Amino acid sequence: MTDERQGLPSASNLERLATCRGSLNAEIGLPDEPNEMSRAGDVGHACLAGEVHIDELDDETAKTVGRCQTLERSILVDLDMVDAEQVREVRFWLEIEGKRLFSGKPDLVAIEGTRALVVDYKTGPVAVESAESNMQLRALAVLVFWKYNHLEEITTAIIQPRAFDQQATLTTYKVDDIWEAYYELLLILEEAQETDAPRKASEKACRYCKAKTTCPEAQKSITDIAKVESNLPEIPSANLLEKCAIAKSLIAKVEAIARKALEADPNAIAGYELKPGAKRQKITNPEGVFFKAAVIGIDGQEFSAVCDVNKSKLKALIKAKTEKKGKALDEELADILEGNTEETRNKPSLAKSK
Repeated sequence: MTDERQGLPSASNLERLATCRGSLNAEIGLPDEPNEMSRAGDVGHACLAGEVHIDELDDETAKTVGRCQTLERSILVDLDMVDAEQVREVRFWLEIEGKRLFSGKPDLVAIEGTRALVVDYKTGPVAVESAESNMQLRALAVLVFWKYNHLEEITTAIIQPRAFDQQATLTTYKVDDIWEAYYELLLILEEAQETDAPRKASEKACRYCKAKTTCPEAQKSITDIAKVESNLPEIPSANLLEKCAIAKSLIAKVEAIARKALEADPNAIAGYELKPGAKRQKITNPEGVFFKAAVIGIDGQEFSAVCDVNKSKLKALIKAKTEKKGKALDEELADILEGNTEETRNKPSLAKSK
């Protein structure tokens, strides 16, 4: 497969380089290893770029894509850029004196006179930094300015519909801000390209780093945790929790490699095997089940009590029956659900303070 990044840094990994300069050299020669989540994200992005029809997506991805489109439309309306020129999924390069330094591929660039909007979708469940402090968007703003140097203002936006809060955040760069970002990025790239660039393990830096299974700094997190196992503190320090996050990410990566090896060769790892997954039976024809259940005396009310209603499918059914769209469809759905739902919340998750 052709590497469209040409082996050079991209906007998407500048957040990591800003934290761990040494990760650039550590990743050299290591292949990308897509997982199920990244593949779903790729399909969702392809749909948002108009390359895949939404009907080809699974329900969860289709829902995420639909929400992205709604949030994007709202931003364009708020910025009065609905009719702006749009460029989607095009790779931009920063090139100085014929030498390419890094690239980036915004999900959307909208140009309206001397203003631009740069959008990045995050379709996964892991929330990222808001637009104001997001290094990837900072880099994309520089790339877009480099391409369209008549711009006087660039607004960047993160759209992440699966985030618990801040599903869309924006920040605006003036020309002076962009030049400040430009010099900051050049310094990061210069330091990262040094042969002895330091490595600094952190949950954020190691999360998507291809070298984390071989990186001594990442592996040190596990040994440091093992040292305190016999004398665990009553209240863990922030540093210890950070090491735990790195270790969990590293362990998950090691296990993924082991599964892949055992899939290719069941004898690859002595003493380990791939245990078959549990079988699950999914009812695909509830109407047929009801007809047979009715024979033994189960009525409609009793049957519906043991059925789960999928909200997105119910909404699609209402749309088909009423031909309502947008706000009218949402109001019809809300009216039908009123008094018939119960809201719950998952247990709190451990997260770093913002």
